[in-house]
Amino acid sequence: MKDLFKNILEKLPPSVLLRVRSWNNRRFFRRRFHGAQVEARARLFQGGAPRVMTGPFSGMPYLDETVWGSIVPKWLGSYEWELGGVISEILDQGYATVVDVGCAEGYYAAGLARRLVDSRIFAFDADPFSRGQTRRLAALAGVSERVSMGSFCQHSDLVTIRRDFAGSMLVVCDIEGSEWEFLDPVQCRYLEECDILVEIHEVYGIRDFGASMSDRFAATHEIHSIALAGSAEWAARNAVRFSGLGLDQAWLESMAREFRARGNAWLWMKSRRSGKR
Repeated sequence: MKDLFKNILEKLPPSVLLRVRSWNNRRFFRRRFHGAQVEARARLFQGGAPRVMTGPFSGMPYLDETVWGSIVPKWLGSYEWELGGVISEILDQGYATVVDVGCAEGYYAAGLARRLVDSRIFAFDADPFSRGQTRRLAALAGVSERVSMGSFCQHSDLVTIRRDFAGSMLVVCDIEGSEWEFLDPVQCRYLEECDILVEIHEVYGIRDFGASMSDRFAATHEIHSIALAGSAEWAARNAVRFSGLGLDQAWLESMAREFRARGNAWLWMKSRRSGKR
């Protein structure tokens, strides 16, 4: 039966196959996280609407549906909290355009649009459900008119955006290992002029992927590596802020867990050729 099902899937058009895989992923995440999500919603919002509670996007209305992984870290504001200093830099710098590649349900696309009120945001995700979620989140956050949605981001998209919009450009990239092919300044020279925040993943056949990516941009960018710290440190720093809701540090640590793979990290690469610098 499994072989028959596999054969049927292999014959489906790519667009249909992508939807099937997306639907299966949603079922998996719903089974794994739904119970914790219901508990967290009741304890955090006590009948009110979900929102981001801390961090750079604090106060932003948020979705209440299954997303990639657990939604609760987004509600808490603990999601990728290790990037707090980088996000502060991004907000201080301001950008004419932000390209969010692998936007998932739009945490950064909507969040940055809400904080960078003069910026245009271009969000891309191969997953059709994620694109729908990003549109819904942008509407909740009141930034729909400045968030454009696309599927697969190609180098030609960066060229078009760069051509049509003057000023500095930020690329936020989280595409589960495909960043090696996408973030290639030989194939797209405009990347040399962009600030880039990328989550790096292990890529088969590339030893020490983070160092290899750093080497690729060493001549054109100032590069900083940010390591994964985890939910325990965030919970310790923020326990007092949630004590009024009767939430202890152990509960916060559990709910803020993102279940990331070991070795995950980010590179913050600031262009020396940016027109704004």
